[in-house]
Amino acid sequence: MKNIHYYLIYVVILLCNMATAGEKFKWDPITDADWLISENEQKGMQNAVMIFEKILADDEDLIDEKCYYTIYRRIRILNEEGRSWGDVSVPFVQRDQRIDEIKGRTILPGDAIIPLSRSKVLEKEIFKSKEIKIRQKSFYLPAVSNNCIIEYMIKLRLKSPKNLWRIEKNIYLLKGEFVWKFFRGEGLSDSQYNDLSEFITPNYIWLNTKKPLTVDYRPSIKRPEEVIFTISDVKGFEDEPFTLPENALKANLRTYYGGGGAPGAFWGDKSKNKDESIRNFTNKNNKILDIVNQFRNLATPDEKIIAAYDWVQNNLTNINYEDDTEDYDENKNVNDVLKHGYGTGEEINMVFYDLLREMNLDAKMTYVTDRDESIFENKAKYWQFDRSLVAYRNNLNAAFTYYSPCLKFLPCESVPWYNEGVVAFLIGSSHQQFCNTPFSRSHSNLLKRHINLKINKNFQLSGSIIETHRGHSARRIRLGLYDEDVREQNNYLKNWVEHNFIGIEPDSFEVKGIEETGKSLIIKYQIEAYAPWYTSCNKILIQPFHYFSYQDNEFHARRRKYPIIFDYSKEIIETFALELPAEWEIVSLPEDVSMSNKIGSCEAKLNMLNNKRTISAHRRIAINAPFFKPGDYVFVQDFYNSITNLHQATIILTEKNIKTVNSGPNN
Repeated sequence: MKNIHYYLIYVVILLCNMATAGEKFKWDPITDADWLISENEQKGMQNAVMIFEKILADDEDLIDEKCYYTIYRRIRILNEEGRSWGDVSVPFVQRDQRIDEIKGRTILPGDAIIPLSRSKVLEKEIFKSKEIKIRQKSFYLPAVSNNCIIEYMIKLRLKSPKNLWRIEKNIYLLKGEFVWKFFRGEGLSDSQYNDLSEFITPNYIWLNTKKPLTVDYRPSIKRPEEVIFTISDVKGFEDEPFTLPENALKANLRTYYGGGGAPGAFWGDKSKNKDESIRNFTNKNNKILDIVNQFRNLATPDEKIIAAYDWVQNNLTNINYEDDTEDYDENKNVNDVLKHGYGTGEEINMVFYDLLREMNLDAKMTYVTDRDESIFENKAKYWQFDRSLVAYRNNLNAAFTYYSPCLKFLPCESVPWYNEGVVAFLIGSSHQQFCNTPFSRSHSNLLKRHINLKINKNFQLSGSIIETHRGHSARRIRLGLYDEDVREQNNYLKNWVEHNFIGIEPDSFEVKGIEETGKSLIIKYQIEAYAPWYTSCNKILIQPFHYFSYQDNEFHARRRKYPIIFDYSKEIIETFALELPAEWEIVSLPEDVSMSNKIGSCEAKLNMLNNKRTISAHRRIAINAPFFKPGDYVFVQDFYNSITNLHQATIILTEKNIKTVNSGPNN
């Protein structure tokens, strides 16, 4: 990256300023230069500056499941807003991690030092399930002022290495240092170490950095003991709405153990090994043949795939959805999954894969990352995938179609939205190793909403809304409602409505099709609403598009650095009918609106019905694709500005004896 100046050296160090597992930690001296740091808006040094961050990752005792990760940070607080950096939280997995030591202190001008008291370090549980408990230690450094220096040290003990150094912070970083004391075979014989060298060779990769790296090995490339990475002058990370997760955008260093060969060879070996394990799991499958016989008379591959998909979804339980898995027996092969009637997501997808293969359909097990968490980097030689899919195409020139029957409420020929447009790792393919999953089309994720309202002379509104959902929208709501009692379902739907509307109070929900994956999900509810209206002389002015769902516009920045990414392409069609009091008359309606560009389209129109007693409004919004380049930002702004401008459209009505003292929310 242009604002990052870094160099990398391999060097054997006997003495190090940082604490190792067996050394006592010491604070670095405070220097005059630390106190001279001041705000510099041009460089992005605002509120606070991280003077340095020093990380020690010590994996020397990896074989004994004792890895250490020590963080030492010094921060210059520049103003009141920067004080928040004195509030520190450290989450950790209770079973596999623990915090051995925390130290902290505040240095005031004049060199007065106020240490962090151990009693001020608090611990609480922040997440709990049957399989994992996450706790968190928190502290706030004492006497943090607008012109002070704070520093703290946190030492974690881990069963496995912590392999990520996030270089970009949400704060300017002057200097960074990462020391990696990697595993060199302690606890293993020479023969064991040589046998495992394919899996425990130290590797590293810089992600989201743009300058080429130079490497200097000293004093010897043959047997180094540790590696030091240093970096300087890194501007604070500037977040943008609707883009990739921070893990995929921030510059970072990832260290890991793996093979020493080229990435292509690594992934080729992974594909070969994974293919062998899949074949071993599906080798004992005589129970599969009984199911396949049910589909023998189906005429086309599509009919057979749909039948197999439906059978798997209806007959096998994915235990990944269960909180308690202690009562479930291990599945060693496909027959076990069918005998037990349950399995992990991957095991269930392997059943579907095996069904297709037994019907002579050339399916392939496939693995993908969740793009709301990270993105795949094929130069990195470690397993990065989150879940499995099954891929199939009817000829070599066609695109793959992807399936995942293990996922509840996922329609056939679909993938979850967070697996759309990601790299797919095809197992056992002789023609290609990677490809990209497709994006769903906007009409596949259709939401139709009909709003029927009445307004009385006191400007009170009441009525009903009927919503029809398809695709990703339907699945998201189904997952929220499934296996919940009526009270929890109503709470979920109430939150859903309040998230999408302004000034609407929902009640009396009716839902149809929660468990009918192949059909639309229908939600009906009663509402009371606040009318966006005001009066002028003898005129009533109403802004009708406020009754529609709220479409947030966060695209106000002048420039865009990162891609624009929505969850999925979609189409929203909304209509409403507003019945007026008998004494009111419509004077004028705003003109119809229609715009479209490469992002999508927006249409809006209003009509008068029932002898001008009813206002009918229609709005259609479609987003063509979920992914756009930064260069498309101007089109995104135009698209969302057109939607926002609809809220200014005004209907003018009149009432003979209107009282000008009336007021409304927009008055």
